[in-house]
Amino acid sequence: MRKKTKLMKYYFRLATAHVDPFATLAGFELAVYWFNRKKELKAMKWLDYYLKRDSRGIHSKQAFRMQKTIQQNKKFFIAKGVDRPNPEKLRFKHSKLSIVDQPHYYYANIGHLYTQFDGFGPKDNGVIVATGDASFGITTDFGIGFGPIKSGNTEGTIGYSYQQAFETNIDRLTEYFDDPLDFGLFPYRLDLMLRSHRFMGDFKASFGNNFYVGGYGELNFTQIGSHLATYVGTDIKGDVFSVSDETSFRPVVGYIFNSEFETEFHLLFHKFIDNETPEFSNQSYNFSDDFIDFQDKFSFGLKGSYKNPKYKLNASAQFFRYSYTYNDLWRDHVRLGGQIHVDHELIPNLLVHLNLGFYTDIYRLEITSQNDCVFNEEGSKNATAVEDASCIREDTGFYVGLNAFYDVTEGTRIGFEFKVNNNASEAIKLFDRQDLSIHFHIGWAFPHHQPVYDLTDKFIDDLYVR
Repeated sequence: MRKKTKLMKYYFRLATAHVDPFATLAGFELAVYWFNRKKELKAMKWLDYYLKRDSRGIHSKQAFRMQKTIQQNKKFFIAKGVDRPNPEKLRFKHSKLSIVDQPHYYYANIGHLYTQFDGFGPKDNGVIVATGDASFGITTDFGIGFGPIKSGNTEGTIGYSYQQAFETNIDRLTEYFDDPLDFGLFPYRLDLMLRSHRFMGDFKASFGNNFYVGGYGELNFTQIGSHLATYVGTDIKGDVFSVSDETSFRPVVGYIFNSEFETEFHLLFHKFIDNETPEFSNQSYNFSDDFIDFQDKFSFGLKGSYKNPKYKLNASAQFFRYSYTYNDLWRDHVRLGGQIHVDHELIPNLLVHLNLGFYTDIYRLEITSQNDCVFNEEGSKNATAVEDASCIREDTGFYVGLNAFYDVTEGTRIGFEFKVNNNASEAIKLFDRQDLSIHFHIGWAFPHHQPVYDLTDKFIDDLYVR
């Protein structure tokens, strides 16, 4: 019995001398928690617990300072707890799918896109008739980028993406199925393949806990055709043609009220060069002397955002005034509008995005009509007018976008996107138009889809650009 008692005392001394690092750090965390809330008795209890077990540990210096602050009734300071490992940094360092140790992303998508437009066009004797078209095709896109790279209060991201669309229509499908062995008539043709190269980058610099400035820039080059194709019915090799060149830059100034609310003011410098139809080329700024007022030289907007992580809800509302200058002066106009955007995770792994927008386009030049300014499907309402009429063009429109994404795994996502944009001219029926698109796709991404989506889709609405 005496021998067993000595053995028990021996093991008890070993256990008393042993330092459990996890229990010790937990005690220090509790001490910091109560110290920062100025609960002196509770803080002292856990400081004593920590210092008795690890008086020479890495946090002992701060623990003694906290203890001295309480004992001498000094002014409290903000104590720092245990540094926790960043799971995102560990992912880039240890994941087999990671390319480098620094933050980066890559993704790939494949899908099927259906587009349709309905509008009106002129016929003989000024009669306006309904027109429209529809197309569908296979879409693929992939991209890679690095960021957000953080240095002090500044962070930035750069990236590249490639987008490609094999589009066709009913006429081409009918022509092919009349002679399916003639692969020269295959409806998805390389010589009509549309693709774009997109380069993007953004940065953000914070000043204090609330104020920040930043900017987002993008270059987009769209082409059609392929050197690998031959034109239908010939042996002539295909070529690649430039469709459009697009540049965008959006400087921002923001203020964060708290963890839930922030506001942001932005300017929009957007330039679109249409290489097929130059008169459609436009830009959202003009520094010439013809435009004196600030609102005519610049395009700008104001946005407010709300985040609620508890309910997995993000929402924003914005108002903007964009001034567009075209190569064709008759198309110059100012767009006034607003938009509401809502993200919500309805159930685990199912994310829904909703965009609602409205706008009014006020054109700078009046349109001269041979009769009057009211048109319908039969032409001018008053065909007997003698003098020409000056018609003020003012279009209104709305935009609806509904996206649903389901994350099968962390890196695999199935998506559905529905968009409709309706433009209406109260007096001039010719400018009425409705565009609709439906897109199904499946994608793969690293590190996972949501941050990649946030980084690559800075322009979440289609009302920013024309």
